[in-house]
Amino acid sequence: MELILGEKREAPRPDCMFSRNPREIDLPLSKEGGAVSLCARNRVWVPKEKLSSYHPASTEILAPPEVTLLASWIAKRYTRAAWPDAFNVRLRPIEKKLDRLCKSQESRRISAILMMLVPPKEELPEGSSYQLAIWLTTSEESRMDQQASQDAEVFGQKLSALLQSCKGIVLSEWEVKSEADVSMADLRAFRRFDRDYRSIAPSPGGQMAPAES
Repeated sequence: MELILGEKREAPRPDCMFSRNPREIDLPLSKEGGAVSLCARNRVWVPKEKLSSYHPASTEILAPPEVTLLASWIAKRYTRAAWPDAFNVRLRPIEKKLDRLCKSQESRRISAILMMLVPPKEELPEGSSYQLAIWLTTSEESRMDQQASQDAEVFGQKLSALLQSCKGIVLSEWEVKSEADVSMADLRAFRRFDRDYRSIAPSPGGQMAPAES
């Protein structure tokens, strides 16, 4: 059985709530107040028989929504798309601007940022460029709302401008699409761009699309 070691805090840290941080998460405790802070790296394997003499705590309890959030957060350690290190290096100059953009009002209309990178896994040397295509998905409800559609387009324009400013990245296309128009076949080529600041909190960040299975 895998266990995650944690520590109690008086209150959760805002930057570690709602799955904002892939390495640490703070979850409020429902009975005694305070919060528990967990680090994804602090995981240990313990044989089940060694836990048979212990019982769950009666006071340090997570509410059902927090349990669901924890499960989703730790699952990303195994399912999150891995991008080439060389591609991530090319993004470093715009990371702070990406952070602000993905917490903006316009970002709330975007359920997922999907990217097709060519080549998808190769570590390109300096002087070579990655070819990039982006699909921004929105819910069908947002596509039917004029203001929401405008916000999604503005987000796409700002995101494309940032990426086009990166040396070593050539943005070939970007498009806003309804979630209903993205197929399983599409997801073989396009992968979710899921960064630290892509929060699942209702505000900021909007509702996220379901994780790929």
